[in-house]
Amino acid sequence: MFGLVIGCFLTVVVHRLPVMLERAWRAEVAAAMPDAPKPATDAYPERFNLAVPRSSACPHCGHVLRAWENIPVISYLVLRGRCSACGARVSPRYSLTELATGALAALSLYAYGPDWAALAAFGLCATLLAARLIDHDTRYLPDVLTLPLLWAGFIVNFGEGGFATLHDAVTGAIAGYLFLWCVYWPSGSRAAWKAWATATSSCWPRSARDSAGPRSRRSC
Repeated sequence: MFGLVIGCFLTVVVHRLPVMLERAWRAEVAAAMPDAPKPATDAYPERFNLAVPRSSACPHCGHVLRAWENIPVISYLVLRGRCSACGARVSPRYSLTELATGALAALSLYAYGPDWAALAAFGLCATLLAARLIDHDTRYLPDVLTLPLLWAGFIVNFGEGGFATLHDAVTGAIAGYLFLWCVYWPSGSRAAWKAWATATSSCWPRSARDSAGPRSRRSC
């Protein structure tokens, strides 16, 4: 159940984080170029972030979901994948994300037992899953996800009892960064330029990364 709840939160992150970043970029452009034409505003509320609670609503009719309509997976099955107000079909990706996160939590617990290592592995997998979904939707890998993942890998492997030695973690991060940087320079492609961020997962050992599955890793 813990994994399903986190999966429900990940759907919020995947939906809101790109909007928050776009707003931040627009604000930076407006501050740097005050005379430039103002871009069109989005249709979301003024306070739209991860800290301010906001009830989920149907994207078609705006119906605010009640508590029993927002239970991970179960509500989707009970409502047969449709809005209770307008009857519009709800994307199954929400429930699939919740199920995938629940499965990752179960696999992490199975692999490492009831220990901090299972929590760390699950945190890695959940972050990679969110990054993969955002990358699929927007073709961006947000620094607010990838850079904390890099430092988390160093912290988890600092001292004894980590997944790998700190030396191996640093070596993996450097090697992953340099490899993707070398891919960028010959090709000059936009995809390769942003793909360097996935090197942050290189400071984690293969045993932890493989729990995320192939769809949670960025491909150049």
